[in-house]
This record gives sequence, structure tokens and C-alpha cells, in this order.
Amino acid sequence: MKNSSRIVCLGDSITNGYDGFQDLIGHSYPDYLQQLLHTPVLNLGYNGAYLANDSTPGDLTKVVYQTDFSQFSLATIAYGTNDYGHSRNSLTTIATTLQTNLTAIKDNHHTIKILGILPLTRYDYEQNADNLPGMAGYTINELRNTLATIYQQNDATVLDWRVSAPTLITDTNHYERFHDHRLHPSAATYQKMGTIIANYIKEKNLL
Repeated sequence: MKNSSRIVCLGDSITNGYDGFQDLIGHSYPDYLQQLLHTPVLNLGYNGAYLANDSTPGDLTKVVYQTDFSQFSLATIAYGTNDYGHSRNSLTTIATTLQTNLTAIKDNHHTIKILGILPLTRYDYEQNADNLPGMAGYTINELRNTLATIYQQNDATVLDWRVSAPTLITDTNHYERFHDHRLHPSAATYQKMGTIIANYIKEKNLL
């Protein structure tokens, strides 16, 4: 691993390090990546950000447009839960938007490596949303599968919690591991996430 490696993390509140009530300064998973991988990490996570909407400064297209990826060796991208919960954009629109932005990142820095981090399981109205249609009619699992396909078609690495950490969030532990019992991790869960992602980056030789 090169000491000059730099990581940029794009995403929503779960990248920013929000626990449902406050930002956990110093305890986001990008903070733990910096500690565990011993390399500078820039956290561009933004509360409420979308992959395919144009409503916050942290939405994917805006961040990609404003970021010089030539400064970084690795970009992590972790969006989707707000699109599922609060947007009527179709999976086709989400797929097209992700494709456009992956192309733009590669155009800016063709050797950068990309790690797509799929959305965590979430619990709306005390229900596991993995197979529950959201506002636009698709489930979290359908969203994950769509995102994974686009990432893989662009030679990006995918971290799928269903495969890499199936016990991180479950029906029996989510009340404890989500600080708001629904969506946003606790400080301890962010540390677990950081460790899992750091180990995955090492395993896949992304730095």
C-alpha cells in the first residue's frame, strides 16, 4: 500500500457519519478507514444526499462535477437509501445516472479505482425493507442488484453487505446497531463498518 494513496468517500448521511440525531465527528467509517489504512481520506458524505436527485449539495452528480479525482487513488461511492425512501425515480433513472457519473470519474482520472458500497438493510415502520417496495415501487434488494450491475459493468469493485457482512444488520440486532433503530448506525456500528470496508479494500488490493 502506498503511503501517498488518498481515498475520497462519496455518499449520504451514512458516509457522513450521522447517527439519526447528530453527526458523529471522528467516528464515521471514512474516519476509521483513515486510521486503519494509514492514508488520507476525504469524506464528502452529505446528510440526505441522493444518487439520482438534484436536491442537495451532496447528490452524486454535483459531487462528481465538483471533485478533481486525479488527487485520489480510490473513490468509494455509497448512495441509494434516500433514493429508495424519498424519491420516485425509477431504477432505470438511477442506473443511467450512476453510469453517467462513473464515466465522468474515469474521464477525469482513468486509473482511479472505484469501490461501490451497496445500501445497508433499513427498517421502515419496523419492517425490513430488503423485499419491501418503496416509494418508486422497487425493493432495497432490487436497488442493490441494479447498482451492483452498473458498478461491475464499469470494472468497479462492489461491497455487498449481504455477502461480506450478512450479520452486521439483522432483524434481531438492528434495534441496537442502528442508533435511531431504523437506518443510521451507532458509533460502534460505524467502527465495525470501517473495519469491514478497510479489510475489503486490502483484500481486493484497491490501494
